[in-house]
Amino acid sequence: MESKVFVIGASTGGPDEIKTILKNIPSDFSGTLIIVQHLLDDFSENFAKWLDKYSNIPVEEALDGEKVMQGKAYVAPTGYHLAITNKDDSIIFKLETGETISGFIPSIDVLFTSAAKAVKQNLTAIILSGMGYDSIKGAKLVKKFGGAVIVQAPPTCILDTMPKNIIKNKLFDEICVPELMGSKIYQINNS
Repeated sequence: MESKVFVIGASTGGPDEIKTILKNIPSDFSGTLIIVQHLLDDFSENFAKWLDKYSNIPVEEALDGEKVMQGKAYVAPTGYHLAITNKDDSIIFKLETGETISGFIPSIDVLFTSAAKAVKQNLTAIILSGMGYDSIKGAKLVKKFGGAVIVQAPPTCILDTMPKNIIKNKLFDEICVPELMGSKIYQINNS
């Protein structure tokens, strides 16, 4: 069984939903979670520490050039786009500076696009609460490369534009509430 990667993109309303997801993933989880949360300045390190308090798996901020490890969750650092790439039979993080994409840095699309190319069919992308169009381009590539896309049920979102845009463009495989996403991730990882 190949390692599976789960990328999560969230904006307004996302932190509590991500916390709920992590609380419901058992400690023997062997996949990898990579999170882009649209955050204000320099909050990502504290966000990772906060999530780690509630999670059954370690949560830390991603570092440039770091090897992506199984059984962990990573948070994109504020002020950088987070991408992953294949190198020497491993997946590594690549932090990129630059312009905002869809109004954000880090951008969900940057992570989803790079992950689709690096992980292909072993990727599941999850779009949570938020507004705007960040995630559509990435979700298209996830589907193109054989991955799956799960969106948060719009009625459960603080702002539902991001999930609704994915649904409107028929880029989803499943609609799920945050309370069930952790067990869903665990189930997919073990399939």
